Amino acid sequence: PSPHPATELTMASAAKDEQKPRAKKIPAPLSLILPAPPTNKSTIQQFCATVDRLWGADRILRSLQYGLRAVAHSPELSQETRILGATFAAAFSQARYINRLYGIADGTEGLLYDVPKGGPTIERIAKIAVHGIGGVGYHVLENTALLLMIIRRCDPIKIPRLRGWLVKTGYWDAADDLDAIAQWCWLVEVLGKLVLFARQLSRIAKEKQQARERGDVAEEERLLTERAIVVLDCVKLLADIPCAIHFATMYGNKPGMFRPRWIGILGLIGSMAQFVVRYRRQA
Repeated sequence: PSPHPATELTMASAAKDEQKPRAKKIPAPLSLILPAPPTNKSTIQQFCATVDRLWGADRILRSLQYGLRAVAHSPELSQETRILGATFAAAFSQARYINRLYGIADGTEGLLYDVPKGGPTIERIAKIAVHGIGGVGYHVLENTALLLMIIRRCDPIKIPRLRGWLVKTGYWDAADDLDAIAQWCWLVEVLGKLVLFARQLSRIAKEKQQARERGDVAEEERLLTERAIVVLDCVKLLADIPCAIHFATMYGNKPGMFRPRWIGILGLIGSMAQFVVRYRRQA
């Protein structure tokens, strides 16, 4: 017998362990290796994250467009200032045309994936209006108007066949009228979104009451923030209603229904309200 039986048992156990297949070492998750991202963004980071997205950049262009439109129709300013305001407002407006070329695809995606299969009928109708009429219909008309505007910048003498076809079909001077018709699509989209936001505010109110009854302070604060964002969205939409009606009634080179200066101010207010929404969502 061995003088050290305990040692022999330990060695035998170790030999058996060596014969067993060893489990593969699983690396630690990246979240444990890499430092966690900062939870709070600085103001400049949040601003850049907002304008880096298409809708955030569009809100800046829209604010400039409408703000300069208000400048262009302010009689207390000098004529030179008003002319410069009108010129730059038109430039930013056309920049937004280019910025929104993706709108048809975006509206189609909304029709395919955002319209609920079941649920309340009013919500289905509102989303079809938002994506179908406001998304696809609006951008088809706007993009066609943009295409005609670009063609009109060419020297007519150098594009005789295309100009002749457009004149024959009545589209050579149709850009402004197509743009006016598109504004009715915009109005339908605005009304559809207001219906959806009204339902969202009702849901937030119910969930906030439930959170208060449970004593869930964190959830109540989150819902208050969400409500503030939805209210800002509604401010933008309410400002859009007179703007859409004004531009829609400019069909046939008419002056529109409201004073251009007030349209500029309303458009600026709506644009800034929605920029704050985009900015808050980056927090």
